Amino acid sequence: MGELNKLTISEARDRLRSKEISSVELTNSCLAEIDMADPLGAFVHKTPELALAQAENADERLSQGSAPDMCGIPLGIKDLFCTKGVESQAASRILEGFKPEYESTVSQNLLDNGTVMLGKLNMDEFAMGSSNETSVYGDVINPWKIDERNLTPGGSSGGSAAAVAADLCLAATGTDTGGSIRQPAAFTGIVGIKPTYGRCSRWGVIAFASSLDQAGPMTKTVRDGAIMLEAMAGHDPKDSTSVSLPVPNFEAMLTGNIKGKSITKSLMKTPINGARLSSPFGMRKHPIDGYNKMHRGTDFAAPKGTPIMASGNGIVKKAGWCGGGGNCVKIKHNSTYQTVYA
Repeated sequence: MGELNKLTISEARDRLRSKEISSVELTNSCLAEIDMADPLGAFVHKTPELALAQAENADERLSQGSAPDMCGIPLGIKDLFCTKGVESQAASRILEGFKPEYESTVSQNLLDNGTVMLGKLNMDEFAMGSSNETSVYGDVINPWKIDERNLTPGGSSGGSAAAVAADLCLAATGTDTGGSIRQPAAFTGIVGIKPTYGRCSRWGVIAFASSLDQAGPMTKTVRDGAIMLEAMAGHDPKDSTSVSLPVPNFEAMLTGNIKGKSITKSLMKTPINGARLSSPFGMRKHPIDGYNKMHRGTDFAAPKGTPIMASGNGIVKKAGWCGGGGNCVKIKHNSTYQTVYA
């Protein structure tokens, strides 16, 4: 039963349902790993007794044969989420000792699905940071090493990212205002999803910027992200910006079939001939003429790696490296300089 903490959500779900393992065994494996990983600074409020009680309840639910996909899965919860009776201080001295008498909607949704809370995870103070070096608890360390230096896991959800990457938990909650799920996920080699605004309730999540904040899953695989997001999402009347839409089975969408899909953004790092440019999102200022018209047969030069796009359905007649190291694209007909789509 060793190294159960290294399982993905989907793997653990299948083994729990087949009764090959129990949630208590899975939770104990994670708790043991957490206790050995204090130098990472990921878990800041551990809840082992609560976790084992929740795991026992999950095993009972699983024995009845109709448990949700997330039932029995041990998670870490970012310290930005209010959790009833458990310290919730957004990594700030200001909220030291604060134990809410209520549960955030997202964490309650996860509990309703039978998940196990292992504890609270470190973060940048009040989510204002991108390196997890502004926390009252101290820095979070990226579990990936290239030498003796301590590397940042990113932020503000750095504790969540480090905990998942180090297999301290099977997944974790994060929040994202301007990159606080996506950036630390990239820094630690895991999967992070910022859902569409309104998909997950903000109620009970300590705010950074209410018009941008969104909760999302941080997981080991894309499939795990789909499974967890379904459990987190849903309309919440307590949040006026919560979207009243059915929550789909996101995992069922992972068919691998990309027929009919189109690439909506590209960096033209290699020459492209005959590619069709369409669906511009927005203007990109021309390096010389500002927002200008691209005339018939005119070459467009931009610094190497700059996205190049044309409105309408312009055809790239010629693409290659221009003099001075820029990208050079010749458009068939008049078009406005815009962020490029190939």
